[in-house]
Amino acid sequence: FLILACSAPIEAPSDFNDLLSYTFIHTMDEDESELLAGIDNLLQFSNDNIVDLREGYAVSNLSQEALDSTGETFPESDGLYGVTLQYLVEYPVSSIAYCNTMADGMDVYPANYISYERENLTDVDCFVNRTCETFRYRSTINSSLALGAEMLSSYINELRWVELESGPAFVQRAWMDGEAESSVDWADMTANFYIGLTYSSPEGAETIAASWAAVQLGDVSLPEDILKNQAIDGLASNGEDLTAYLDANEVPE
Repeated sequence: FLILACSAPIEAPSDFNDLLSYTFIHTMDEDESELLAGIDNLLQFSNDNIVDLREGYAVSNLSQEALDSTGETFPESDGLYGVTLQYLVEYPVSSIAYCNTMADGMDVYPANYISYERENLTDVDCFVNRTCETFRYRSTINSSLALGAEMLSSYINELRWVELESGPAFVQRAWMDGEAESSVDWADMTANFYIGLTYSSPEGAETIAASWAAVQLGDVSLPEDILKNQAIDGLASNGEDLTAYLDANEVPE
């Protein structure tokens, strides 16, 4: 009783921008309590702001504490820009997890990549079977740009299962590891981060996602409305590609 009396309740932030950083920080905690508190607030925010989230909008940058939680040191990156979007895929959460861990990324996201390689850093089978809570992998992606240009980049991805009242859910965070290599001198990407919560709903799997990137195209900075629309379209295409892949392929549930 004394231990219970001395344990203060966990208070996750209510501001959405702070929640994104908070969730990023606690994704891989050994104790899931703080992560679950953040997820509760994310779900409440979604309930109250679903129309705006379906449309997508700009968000503040991740906090320094969130960046430090990766164990990496990131150089200051000018022009970092972030957006958020919520989308529905009418398949179970387990199917989305399979697509993001076991399926060939080139098959799932065919329009996005010239090549996609995944190096598993921990056991993927136990994660997909939900006998272990976390999974970590490196993805190396060669992306196509305008005018036949290409960009090679590497990412660290970390995923974490949690159980919610609605059913299974997972959090995924990712960051660009090192510098991107561009085939042209007019295109460069100096930073890229992602955080997403995929959870069960009566219709399938809902994902609340946010991504941040610092992209430079020549000496001209793109207007914010173009950056926002392109970034939101990128998140939306993830849901569309997942749906198309799952429509065409049977995957384990």
